[in-house]
Amino acid sequence: MSNYDVVCFAAHPDDMEFSIAGTIAKLVGEGKRVLQVVFTKAENSTHGTVEERMRELDAASQALGVDYRVLDFHDGLLFSDAETQAAAARVLKETRPAVVFAPYHTNDAGHWDWQAHHDHLECGKIVKEALKFARFVNFFDDLKVSHLVRRCYYYMIPTDRRPTFVVDVTDAREKKLEAIKKYETQMRINRIGVSMLELIETREKFFGMAIGAKYGEGFIVDETFRAEPNHLFEL
Repeated sequence: MSNYDVVCFAAHPDDMEFSIAGTIAKLVGEGKRVLQVVFTKAENSTHGTVEERMRELDAASQALGVDYRVLDFHDGLLFSDAETQAAAARVLKETRPAVVFAPYHTNDAGHWDWQAHHDHLECGKIVKEALKFARFVNFFDDLKVSHLVRRCYYYMIPTDRRPTFVVDVTDAREKKLEAIKKYETQMRINRIGVSMLELIETREKFFGMAIGAKYGEGFIVDETFRAEPNHLFEL
């Protein structure tokens, strides 16, 4: 497998696109090579068959200009354990990204928070541990290399948490819409009279307001950032 600048982990097809397709589009526009790694085929999805979801993933990935890889774990039964952590660590060793994205691993909000899906949280926990294992040279007999990911940025921020930072994605809005609309099966979702597109837009506007932009995407970082004095004056 080729090296990538960015690897984005997701529990299901559409998790990345609905959350951070704007940021991904901007990274691709800057020449970064991006790989999306999806843990499940969403076989227990309420909307859409596996075949439909895979076709949608392919179309959305083409729209964004990213590659993708689908692992074979069970939708709704994704757990952070030795098998899943090893699978993620292998991807990191093989692709050697500088930056990794994953759903945030902790959510104390109630079941109304759609980002509190069990698989989303477990995906974040898997990646958090895999980042450590990727550094161990002897973790795999057939892949004796070490890789240190420079940054891990978590998306799918719980409603009771503030983001560490927000990316202005106003200029990537059309590209994001192009990608998420490829998920036609998921566009059927309607929550208390609110469409999926409206839910996504509300979230983007909420994050955008925090930084004085029209649309934004928020992220949480577990690690402490290193900064130089001149960084304190950057907006």
